[in-house]
Amino acid sequence: MGQDISHSQYPPDETLQPGTYRISNAVTGTAVQVSDDDSTKIVTWQQHDRENQQWFLQRSGHGYRLRNRRHNAYLAVSNTDNHALVLKPILGVTTSFDSGISVQLADMNRVLDLHWGSGHNGNEIHIWNLDGGNMPHRIWRVERIGDDFGEETTDSRQEHELSQLRGELSKAKQELSDLHSLLYQRDETIRQLQQDLKAKEEALKHARKTDEESTQLRHQHSILESKFQQQQTETASLQAKMDRVEYLMSQMMNKPSGDPGAGNKWQTHSYSLRGTGSFKYWDFEYLEDDTKRMTLEQFGTNAKEEEYKQEVAYLQKELKCASKQVIACGTEL
Repeated sequence: MGQDISHSQYPPDETLQPGTYRISNAVTGTAVQVSDDDSTKIVTWQQHDRENQQWFLQRSGHGYRLRNRRHNAYLAVSNTDNHALVLKPILGVTTSFDSGISVQLADMNRVLDLHWGSGHNGNEIHIWNLDGGNMPHRIWRVERIGDDFGEETTDSRQEHELSQLRGELSKAKQELSDLHSLLYQRDETIRQLQQDLKAKEEALKHARKTDEESTQLRHQHSILESKFQQQQTETASLQAKMDRVEYLMSQMMNKPSGDPGAGNKWQTHSYSLRGTGSFKYWDFEYLEDDTKRMTLEQFGTNAKEEEYKQEVAYLQKELKCASKQVIACGTEL
């Protein structure tokens, strides 16, 4: 059913025949089209031959419907207020003027209005009261460019709707595939980050272990240095004791015996001292022409000599212990 015309100041023009038309403004010459950037927006543009500037004019009662050939969408308004954008599907009528026609909403006294009458590409189209003011940019020319008026049979509409649904389904599948791809990439990124984190934790653990081992080695080195210094001190002490032993030995060699003659005899001749393997017994050679040998085993008869003997034995023991400690310390170092 068609729509009745209300609030109209001018009679409708019903001479237009259904077909394919280009609609352009009478002042600027720019044509009404669906925006290339937004298929829900109607703008004006310099005339061309693409389908988004081609409109099917279809009868509807005393008026007409305008459907875009490319997008299969009807000319529309967002609401019926003045200055409303042309968006939603509506029914319209045409009123003829000398310079063209006006396109009016079927049930409202509103017509298509080129915003500020500007001819720049992309200018918007609004609706405005048909009040007789500022009329030139509300007048439009219609140019018939074909006989097809876009009527569809039930089967063809269903097929068209089915085709649209298939397209939407294909698009949804593609979007789903893209989402799966993004999820896979995200999972791979997470896995790689987890591997990197594990490797860094292992490296940190190894570094801590190395630091602990280094601390232990520094502690052991400090202990060995302390022991070495202690051994040096003990060695110096033993050296002092050895000096004491040499002093005592020199004292014993220079001490005379109980026989005055013998004592004078030893003091005036040269002697050699030979160790017998211990500090207990010592051999003295009396160097004369007849090569006489005297063996002395005297240290136990005199208290002073016994004291010397004990001190020598003690020092000998200390020397052996110190030698073992120095060898052990050298092995550790």
